[in-house]
Amino acid sequence: MTTKSELRERAPARTPQGTVVVDLWTAHRACALRTALRLTLEAFADRLGIAARTVASWEAHPDKVPTPAVQAILDTALAQADEAAGTRFLLLSCPPPRRSCPRRANAGSSRSSRTYPPRT
Repeated sequence: MTTKSELRERAPARTPQGTVVVDLWTAHRACALRTALRLTLEAFADRLGIAARTVASWEAHPDKVPTPAVQAILDTALAQADEAAGTRFLLLSCPPPRRSCPRRANAGSSRSSRTYPPRT
């Protein structure tokens, strides 16, 4: 299975006709669709006709890219969703902005910045 870091992807978009289009399905986006449809893990797996453990794997590994056959199934599930679910999917499928943690000046240094008087 390919990871999304190995492939370049675009954010899902809505066409002028109102259809939501996904260029590359990732596990993160599949989970976003499940949430947008307001289905349990088991109900989503049943709807797609796949094993519940596959959906559970997507939850645990959001960077996974499903096989082309499963991507086609996800395309169909998204196309059958109502407009409200499509809008929720667009909102949920965008990854949160990456935050970089500020680095402390002595981060990574094993020595303390304090100085102690010499022992006598």
